[in-house]
Amino acid sequence: MKKRYQVFVSSTYLDLKEERQAVFDALRRLDCIPAGMEFFPASDSDPLSFIKQVIDECDYYIVIMAGKYGTVFREDGISYTEREYDYARGKNIPTLAFLHESPESIGHDRRESDDDRLTKLNAFRKRLQSFQPGYWKTAAKLKEEVLVGIPNLINDHPRLGLVRADSDFEKDQAELTALRQENDQLKAENVNLKSRFEASIAGGEDIVQIEYSMVMTKYDSTGRIMTQGTVKKSLHVTWNELYTLLSPSLQTWVSQHGFAKAVNTYIGDRVRPSLLQRLEKRSRIDNIYIAAEHFDTIVVQFQALGLIDVIDRDGQRCYVLTEKGKAMMLALRSIKKECEEDI
Repeated sequence: MKKRYQVFVSSTYLDLKEERQAVFDALRRLDCIPAGMEFFPASDSDPLSFIKQVIDECDYYIVIMAGKYGTVFREDGISYTEREYDYARGKNIPTLAFLHESPESIGHDRRESDDDRLTKLNAFRKRLQSFQPGYWKTAAKLKEEVLVGIPNLINDHPRLGLVRADSDFEKDQAELTALRQENDQLKAENVNLKSRFEASIAGGEDIVQIEYSMVMTKYDSTGRIMTQGTVKKSLHVTWNELYTLLSPSLQTWVSQHGFAKAVNTYIGDRVRPSLLQRLEKRSRIDNIYIAAEHFDTIVVQFQALGLIDVIDRDGQRCYVLTEKGKAMMLALRSIKKECEEDI
């Protein structure tokens, strides 16, 4: 279904008549409908209220800036152009900004001479520069920028647009219905694949082998070290047991280092009592830590089961429970009500 989009063009007026006309020509060439002060009817209503109504009806918004700040509101000194821009952004209307590349080269009659307005102009320009604006120096260059920018904006931010009343409505509806059906089918297939994938993943009461290392030290009768070395061992636990004890540490974002520390603490608490029972006299164990590849396996498994999210924050890899992960933690860790015995 072919659409036409309405685009509001905001700028100062007297100093940019030629440039505004170039933008209108570009929009018409793109089969868009330009909207701006040139098309406003005579009215005794509040100008800003009328402008807001027009912006509300537009799909996209363009602001052009050169050397003038423009007419300002008496109460706060903000220009119409900046107020229009703020309104469009507040309404989440996709926006493009086009700034003169060298405002200092503009003729004096088209540049601000008032220090206060110049300061506000520069501040507004700085705001617009934070949103990847286009730059121009001639009306022809500005037209080229619009011819490239608007199609990209439409592609990145699709809007409702306008459809001709005499378009083939039934054909369009049939196409939309077919697309919805195809979308529903793809969603169902995705759910099916996800279910099959999750069913194939180890979890729950399945056993996982975790390899860990520790430093073992033996002393002689005087307390001097006889031998010291790294010993590798393995621990067998269920995924549920592992998740039950590790999940509380993931309720808020935790770094990779922080989570690895939690895993090492869990392994130490789990194996230290039995190791101490079998420990030879004058021996000691320290620094129990999981093998790196087994730590990675735990992270990948929790992620594959949909229990944790993994992101980079400030250059650090971090983990946190998903909503599914929180529900699983509560189900595994909550105290179940005991059944009453028959009297």
